Amino acid sequence: MIRARERINELLAEKRIAEKALTNYKNQKEKQERVLKDIDSVQKLFQSAVSLMYENLSIRLGEIITEGLTIVFPDSQYRFVIEFVERRGNVEADLYLEDSDGNKYHPLDAVGGGVSDIVCLLLRITYILLSQYDNFLAADEPLRFVDRKRIPDAAVFIKKVCEDFKLQLFVVSHIPELIEVSETVYTTEKRKGVSVTTKLKG
Repeated sequence: MIRARERINELLAEKRIAEKALTNYKNQKEKQERVLKDIDSVQKLFQSAVSLMYENLSIRLGEIITEGLTIVFPDSQYRFVIEFVERRGNVEADLYLEDSDGNKYHPLDAVGGGVSDIVCLLLRITYILLSQYDNFLAADEPLRFVDRKRIPDAAVFIKKVCEDFKLQLFVVSHIPELIEVSETVYTTEKRKGVSVTTKLKG
């Protein structure tokens, strides 16, 4: 009888320990579920903020490039569009031109070289502005496929963008219309195998 009572007491003690462990486990589980819920809420908030940032970025970049296209190619009626999409867990940007009928074109392959030149230069400028690099960009003949009669408008617009965003653009060019709107101009000539640079303006 004493042994039976001892055994019952042991079992009751084990039961109390098991119940306490179960209560602790339930409390831990509830706590972890609350933490997971908080993490999920923070993640959703972060995703919303990132989506809003990408949306604002795409609108702003689209407006700048569309404005440039409208000034340089007023009859084209192209609108530059950036769509940020998630693929394979990464955010990627789809870039295209859209005409007034809603048709979409690849900005480098499906339109003339002049349009592509403007889009490429403005994208490079915006990349530098958004990066951690200093606001400086060097470009070799950036508008070489733009029709010569459109160069003055393109040059004035690009100069305005550079001034607005405090970007210094270093351009290597032989196009007189582009050189004319530049603030500072240097010429480089080879004399007896030596490159000689002379300041012409600025």
